[in-house]
Amino acid sequence: MPSTARVTCQRLLDDVAILVSFHPTIRNPGSGRPPGDTRPLLNACTVLTYTAWEVYVEDLLLESIPFLQSDQKYISLELRKLIAKRVEKSPWDLAGDSWKRQVEKAVKSISVGDVGTWGLNTANSKNVNVAFETVFDSRLLDYCSWKGISAPNSKAYVDQLVRRRGSIVHRGVLDAADGSLTLRTVRDWAAWLGNLADKVDILASAALKGLTGSNPW
Repeated sequence: MPSTARVTCQRLLDDVAILVSFHPTIRNPGSGRPPGDTRPLLNACTVLTYTAWEVYVEDLLLESIPFLQSDQKYISLELRKLIAKRVEKSPWDLAGDSWKRQVEKAVKSISVGDVGTWGLNTANSKNVNVAFETVFDSRLLDYCSWKGISAPNSKAYVDQLVRRRGSIVHRGVLDAADGSLTLRTVRDWAAWLGNLADKVDILASAALKGLTGSNPW
């Protein structure tokens, strides 16, 4: 059974597939270069694929909160450090069951952000691994590999997707070093991201089970 975050991620990837279906090569298959400018469509597919990834990571972090709140012993060392830093000037915020609220606030601060924090902000491999280590006590992306894809390659793909999305939304064009977008490229990104999310879901579930002793989903 997948996490709720994975279900949402798939919905967004399905939206990418719908966008792809409007590509001239799909609607009117044939030889030769497709008519018209397909750049806006491919750019939109790339941005939405990145959105699926960032939303997945953020939602997965938030989905862990109830499990971590079930007992203080389930809180990782890095999350404890973060909470301690946040309540340094007001330790009474940990009194009684108030620690549960602090767990929620701390996890939200590194996922979607709160007052004074930007949250994940950019879902590159470094930021995501730091967030995963804080919440799940494991740098999950270091173990995301499957047939034909090593963990280092998987992280490199994450970072390339982040760069391409950044180029599109901040400058309107891709960096020359990243090359041009093609229909095959955007399809491959979406398929790869689905595999990555599946792998992360399994690893996150195992990590939470290791902390709490029960399957989260």
